[in-house]
Amino acid sequence: MKRCLILLLLLTGACMPRTDQSSVKEPADCLIDIGPCSKMAGSSEILFDITPKPVTAMHELRFTLRPGMDITAESLTADLSMPGMYMGINEVSLQRTAEGTYSGTGIIPRCPRGHKLWKASITIPGHGTVSYLFNVNK
Repeated sequence: MKRCLILLLLLTGACMPRTDQSSVKEPADCLIDIGPCSKMAGSSEILFDITPKPVTAMHELRFTLRPGMDITAESLTADLSMPGMYMGINEVSLQRTAEGTYSGTGIIPRCPRGHKLWKASITIPGHGTVSYLFNVNK
């Protein structure tokens, strides 16, 4: 019985409001279903994209970052989170390609509560972190 209770708590806790941010209501700043999203890091444009479209939860997706600057790192990490909700650790490893872009595959989980807003944060060594807020289809 004790094991069942622990398992139930772990499973239901995967989409629980964060006590410190549960009232945060951020709008999407990236219309990922339309095309790549752009952010600035210093004077350089960073493009972020997810395919296939529409971007849907629980399907394998390709994440691509096109930095507008020289980066020497062989890989970067996209940290995927849901503002105001804890969805566990979800990171996508982005490997450098021959073209100088970074690409990797991952899955965005579906929140049982129906929330669709996600945040991808990517730290670029020497240039800071860029974050993109986007909606995911169920």
